[in-house]
Amino acid sequence: MNNDFITNLNTAGIDEVDFYDQLPDIGIPYKINQEDDRYQLTGYFISYEDWINENDLLIEIETNGFRRIVNSNCEFLLFLFDKQRKILSVCVDQFFSFACYFSVLKGSIVFSSNFSKLKNEVKTEQKLIGDLDGLLTGILWTWHMTEKTLIKQIKVVPAGSVVEFDLNVPPSYKIRTLVDVEAYLNSIGEIKYSSLKDFASDWVKAVTEIVWRRWSKIPKGIGAGCDISSGFDCTLIAYCLSKVAGSDAFTCYSRYSDLMKDETNIEVVKIFADKHGLRLKSVDATKPQLRDTNFSEEWSTDDPYQIATHEQQVYLNLLKDNGVRIGFTGEGGDEAYMLKGMDLFLRFNKQYNYFMEVDILKKYGTKALFTPRGIEMFLSWDRYNQRGTYPMIVSESGVFGTSNSQEQYNAHGLRQMNPFLDTRLIALGKNMPDVPGKKKWELKLELMKELKDIFVKEMFIPKKGSPEHTFINFAKNQRPLINSVLGGSVLAEIGVISPKQIASLLDDPTSELYKEPNVAIGLETLIKLDWFFQKNDVGL
Repeated sequence: MNNDFITNLNTAGIDEVDFYDQLPDIGIPYKINQEDDRYQLTGYFISYEDWINENDLLIEIETNGFRRIVNSNCEFLLFLFDKQRKILSVCVDQFFSFACYFSVLKGSIVFSSNFSKLKNEVKTEQKLIGDLDGLLTGILWTWHMTEKTLIKQIKVVPAGSVVEFDLNVPPSYKIRTLVDVEAYLNSIGEIKYSSLKDFASDWVKAVTEIVWRRWSKIPKGIGAGCDISSGFDCTLIAYCLSKVAGSDAFTCYSRYSDLMKDETNIEVVKIFADKHGLRLKSVDATKPQLRDTNFSEEWSTDDPYQIATHEQQVYLNLLKDNGVRIGFTGEGGDEAYMLKGMDLFLRFNKQYNYFMEVDILKKYGTKALFTPRGIEMFLSWDRYNQRGTYPMIVSESGVFGTSNSQEQYNAHGLRQMNPFLDTRLIALGKNMPDVPGKKKWELKLELMKELKDIFVKEMFIPKKGSPEHTFINFAKNQRPLINSVLGGSVLAEIGVISPKQIASLLDDPTSELYKEPNVAIGLETLIKLDWFFQKNDVGL
């Protein structure tokens, strides 16, 4: 089973838009197909709030447009066709739970949930052109909400936005965000907590309620599981799920590795599972993390970041083999605890993203990996000013943590269920009381200490960090591949990198490349993207 879709809409003399049969049944959200004399509504939709019934969705949209459902806790991808005006509106929820890519070609518009499937469709008609902003963003993983992708001819519907396609000749489109940040901030009630302990009690109740709302929507016969590690986020979700569904109603799944014990110490996971009577299945993902294979044989021209070579594949196969189709996760957990000062970020997201990029460039060893010209490109204000503004209430980093692996989940017939991506939790989190002497980013651990009846003491042992060799193995073991990519480098052609500069890093065992994990990660990412551009003959 595969959750991907791709559909080619011929725009000549169009009278209807019926995608229903081309959309796979993904379990949740539900497939929607509603119609009246004027409108056709097709897609996916589910609400985790009480005020709307899925059966009344078309009436809601005809009356209020998409704005109310966008600013609610709903997940959806919807295609609304106005038969009279020949306008097709495509809207996705504010949590980016669906990636809907599109490309306007000669006489047609192609939509797909899979970037590379659409890339290959476009490639048959025209040469692919890279989007410089998208490429630079991808190199640093400094994600921001945008309609841009790595390829200029391919766009994506931004979270909480609607794209309106005028199908009259010639076809055109415009994008509007519907996320109302000010209304959301004004709606948050202030609660004064006398202690972090009192807040902790309300926090667990709120998470449990939100987990229940999602669990209760899963159709009978659809297998569900829960991700679990030795961290606090997915373990809290697993605990809350056991309270609303019963520990026998689902199984927890974990991948572990001797190289990444900070992320998942399987012995700690077992202690937690035993404490709460949770069923557990796990898989050893050590081998795929060694990065000592010949990547030139494993990499795919349809995988820009080569996620399919990652140990995550071992985990996804475990889920698929056990009949899981809906996987609860703790994604977005860190961000849910850390948004007390979110007002500034929401209102000035371009400025925030700029300074985040400055910080990441420092971590990636600015002078080590990139040329002065490359650094100018990264930090050009023109690059930022040309971006559309698509505000988000939930954290962008939390959203992109799930969306980057979405295609791999789709390929295995899986959907992620992310309870922390909920505006009600974010509203409550803003009322978390401060702790004297603690920074905002330290409050999460202080909160977890108030929940020791849920967590086990082994989870509070300070992290040691990942072993250095897990990051530098790529530079050490993939030198022939790196040299090959640098020899035809697209990034070098436009001046972002210098092959000689990077070669000197590789030759010097005392360089930043072998001392700073972030520099090693940066090299691996830019080599992957450069390789992807070369193999797909993408111009810049």
